Amino acid sequence: MPRPRSLDWAGLGRLAAMTLLVGLPLTLTWSGSLPADINLYREVARRTCAGQLAYRDFALEYPPVALAFFLLPASFAASSTGYANAFMFWMGLCDGLQRWALARLLPARRQLALMLLWSAASSLLSYTYLKRFDVAAALLCSLALAQLQRRPHGRGAWITLTLAAGCKLYPLVLAPVFWRYSCTQGEARATRLRQLGAAVLTAMAIGLPLYAFAGTQALSWAHYHQARGLHIASHYTGLALLREGLGTRLKTAFAFGAFEVRAPWADGCARAAPWLTLLGLAGVYRCIWRRLHEPGMLWAGCSALIAVLLMASKVVSPQYAAWLVPLVSMAALSAPRPSVAWTYAIGLLVVCVCSAELWPHEHYVAAGVIRKQLILPLRLAALGAIAWRACRRPGPPSIVS
Repeated sequence: MPRPRSLDWAGLGRLAAMTLLVGLPLTLTWSGSLPADINLYREVARRTCAGQLAYRDFALEYPPVALAFFLLPASFAASSTGYANAFMFWMGLCDGLQRWALARLLPARRQLALMLLWSAASSLLSYTYLKRFDVAAALLCSLALAQLQRRPHGRGAWITLTLAAGCKLYPLVLAPVFWRYSCTQGEARATRLRQLGAAVLTAMAIGLPLYAFAGTQALSWAHYHQARGLHIASHYTGLALLREGLGTRLKTAFAFGAFEVRAPWADGCARAAPWLTLLGLAGVYRCIWRRLHEPGMLWAGCSALIAVLLMASKVVSPQYAAWLVPLVSMAALSAPRPSVAWTYAIGLLVVCVCSAELWPHEHYVAAGVIRKQLILPLRLAALGAIAWRACRRPGPPSIVS
């Protein structure tokens, strides 16, 4: 008669530790005041359930896939408080799913470290983490990268990346990385063309029905973001404050759901921001293009691209730091040397601390005066350190414990 197997106490201990590392920090992000964004999500869901069509019957600043993440909580709760709790629970599930998907790519001894860094970052982001749907966009982006690493010859990664870009536009900057990574894995040109075709068909399946019902208004969300001015939490504002001296008074106005700087130099920065962003992204592509075959470079390169995007963008809302949490956490745990891993980890934590300090706007905007002038340059330096570390060639590899 076979002897019964003893319990895997080490495995149970790791599971309990991971549960605590995920659950306790998320409870910290649950408390606090509710932002106006959740009320906006609820209103969009209410009008859609009433038979109205987004973009045609009412304006919406988000791409179409985002609607799915607004509608699901509305099916469980009708009241304002109920919708907010259902939405935060939904975002918590998205956070847990992407942790599970990415932890599977690491050996067991590094999974606890991943949860520790991830939980520390999400806790520092505080109330900006679960109360925005950026976690959902990060989930789709993480799943696409996980699929790409596990099955570089498949089409699932490209389909998921297209869905992520239909939720938030930032995953689009990762598309060249997906193409190049497939090349480094020896995939045939025909395979890569089929992957690209799957992405195009997915985009058409989303966009064509919407265009048929809403017409040219289907692209109103793109015009909305193009018309926005210089966000007061952008790094151009931070550099201007350092140049003109601490305590500089800025003229601000509330527009497009956020505070914007009103000054001639701000208008020039807003016009130059897209071109500076493209220039920065091109520099990162050049540095990582021939190195994506190196261990951990897929995550490091994507982290650098998103970091540069946040550095140069004219609109940098505090919750955008949630885009970096999974990418930089995986880059740190996949780094070839401990010094590289520590650079990623410290940079991510500094970005999260600074981003949380910049919300709500009343904390740093009062009668046109920015009180915390050093927060923006500090966050810019942390993002620059992440991008620099990814673009710089490391020395001889060693094992990160």
